Amino acid sequence: MLIWGRTWLKPCLQGSGYVCYWLACMVLTWLAVAIAWLDLREIRRRQRDQQRALINRTLQGLEDASTPEPPPPGPNTEQGEAPR
Repeated sequence: MLIWGRTWLKPCLQGSGYVCYWLACMVLTWLAVAIAWLDLREIRRRQRDQQRALINRTLQGLEDASTPEPPPPGPNTEQGEAPR
């Protein structure tokens, strides 16, 4: 749009047309910046959520691995009695 405004459209852009054209260019530029900023925020939010989920899964896995399981009852032991 910048090149068009400075070359092909220069003869057509006189008076209020000039102002409107460049105002439209400025609005579209700021709109693109705002959309990029919103996209960046969403990407950071997703990354933060995924990182938290990964940490929680890792910690849960460590807790599960560190919890000792009681041995299964053998044929010579009764429930609640320790093996000899």
